[in-house]
Amino acid sequence: MGAEDWHGTETGGRPDWADLDLSAELITTLIGAGFERPTALQFSLLPGIGEERDVLIEAPARTGRTIAIGAAVAELVNDCTPGDDPVVLIATSSDDRCLEIAAGLETCGAFITRTTDGGIRYAIVSELGSADWQAQHLTEPLDVVLGTPRRMNALISAGKLAASSIEMAIIDQADDIAIGDEAGTVGSMLDRLPGDRQLVVLAGALLPPVMDLATEQLRDPVRPSLPTVDPVGAVGVTQRAIAVGEPTPHVISRVMRAMEPDSAVVITHESGLGRLRQHFGLLNWPVRVESDIDRVPADRSISTVIAAALPTWTDGYAHLLAGTMAVGAQNLILLATPSHRHLLRAFGRIGGVQLNAAPLPGVEGLDARRLQRTEDMVREQLSTVSAQPTPRFLAAVQRLSTDYDVADVAAAAFDLAHRALLREISPGADLALLLQSGAGRAPVHERPRQHRSEVPIPSRRKGGDRRQKDVEPGMIRLFVAAGYNYGVRPGDIVGAFAGESGLSGREIGNIDIRESFTLVEVPEDSADDVIEAMKTGTIKGRQIEVRRERY
Repeated sequence: MGAEDWHGTETGGRPDWADLDLSAELITTLIGAGFERPTALQFSLLPGIGEERDVLIEAPARTGRTIAIGAAVAELVNDCTPGDDPVVLIATSSDDRCLEIAAGLETCGAFITRTTDGGIRYAIVSELGSADWQAQHLTEPLDVVLGTPRRMNALISAGKLAASSIEMAIIDQADDIAIGDEAGTVGSMLDRLPGDRQLVVLAGALLPPVMDLATEQLRDPVRPSLPTVDPVGAVGVTQRAIAVGEPTPHVISRVMRAMEPDSAVVITHESGLGRLRQHFGLLNWPVRVESDIDRVPADRSISTVIAAALPTWTDGYAHLLAGTMAVGAQNLILLATPSHRHLLRAFGRIGGVQLNAAPLPGVEGLDARRLQRTEDMVREQLSTVSAQPTPRFLAAVQRLSTDYDVADVAAAAFDLAHRALLREISPGADLALLLQSGAGRAPVHERPRQHRSEVPIPSRRKGGDRRQKDVEPGMIRLFVAAGYNYGVRPGDIVGAFAGESGLSGREIGNIDIRESFTLVEVPEDSADDVIEAMKTGTIKGRQIEVRRERY
């Protein structure tokens, strides 16, 4: 099942739990706890986990991800043979989030029974607790360990947390973890797991650091997408987003001074109504403050709607946009806090526009810094292009130069690169790699890392072992961190390996190109020479990580 099935099933209507391949006991437990139907996220995520595939999914807040994690873990714990060692690791960004997930585990695992106790047995490990006390807690019979990456990795390194029994690792809020410089810690932790175990990554937004982590750790992952409502024909409404830390009255006033609306409606949380009404009443501004767009009467004198409280998913944005049109406003301004900016792309699909959080009016120098970053990026790329015998896009430039001045062609390309950097356009196959090489992150091939053990460890899943792949005798499979989304072809791989290492093209075996990586078979006695040569060699003009496959 996928996103396309969300709006209806064979029986008609929105899908329910029976449309997913879950145990009857879990379904009964979920319905009994008040979760009568799966959310869009749960419907999209759980099938891939049930197939024992690695999964990467964009999972914004308030889409049901806590119960999705709880349901997936409950199914796995119930499917595994009983034991005292944990079968699931859950890494997340904070102690508060650990408590939320723990509550979800208790809810979803209530149907699991044992001789002495029931439910899912779990332990929380984080920096807010004593490491010694947590290590002692880990000696008790457990099904799940959840915690922050740094503490979890430290306990594994110290031999206090058994990694060999783990069947599935879940990385929750992966964007917060990766942006917070914990990606290396997560990678080190995952490298200590058995090489064939299942990995599930949930992120509020699939930012470049998350994609780096996924490329390095996931094996041919399933990438389900959340379904969206049909686009709304927002005729006559200009939709814009502004990045704010918090939509305080002062911030909203700055926005209004910049926009100078004739009259405006501010949509905020119920708890903030009194404060905002008092603020604008003292200023004597023509501003109406409500908690819902439906409470605003149709009034053609209203020019602008400012959403200080954003919806949490696409259905809510469609409602807000329809309400804006109903009251006759020409402008809809979204104040995007850090927890909501990742939703703008989904909102844009509903409104038929590209939504990107612009700087708060009055923040000087931000545009200049972004332009400088674009110039530096183009300058770096020029050094690569000038070294190529025949630059990749030279023919296209020559064709365009027959109708346009070359300087105008360059300016147009520069504009596209800058807009891609600001996420104002949807990047294509080449821009995707461009966006993943942002400043401040070391390339994958420069990051120190360990490899997961290649010694087979028996699985506790009743379904048996998974991911068994055959390689020709005397051959070994290498992992190349670029796939067809980078335009890689078999000839590029053969040319790079043969040109850099001296390996004959006839000696190279099967080349399996996937979306974000490639698997290449080479003679086992030549593997180290190829890896060493490719540390300085290039594929399609860029240095790409090449290493042994982990399993």
